Amino acid sequence: MADKMKNCSTCNAEIASSAKTCPNCGAKNKKPIYKRWWFILIVVLSAFGSLGGGDTETPEAQDVATEQPAEEPVNVEPAMTMGQHMELALLDIRQF
Repeated sequence: MADKMKNCSTCNAEIASSAKTCPNCGAKNKKPIYKRWWFILIVVLSAFGSLGGGDTETPEAQDVATEQPAEEPVNVEPAMTMGQHMELALLDIRQF
C-alpha cells in the first residue's frame, strides 16, 4: 500500500500526503482552507441565501399600502422646555 507522495511546503522534503507533520522539519501538513468540507458548506449556504433573499413584500401588499388615505397630522403639544424641567427639579428638591 503505497501512499501518494508530495513535497513539504516548508522544507520541500518528500513526505506522504497522509502524514500529519513533516518528519524532516515538523511542519503541519494541512489541506488549504478552500478544500475543507466546512468551508465548502459555508460557501454553498451563502450562495443559496443570497439567491433566496429578495423583496419579501408581495405586489398585492404594496398596492394595499399605497391605496390607504393619508391621515391628517395630529396636533401634539410641545414637550416641556428646559426651564420647566428645572422648575420641577427645584420643587422636588425643596420638598426634602
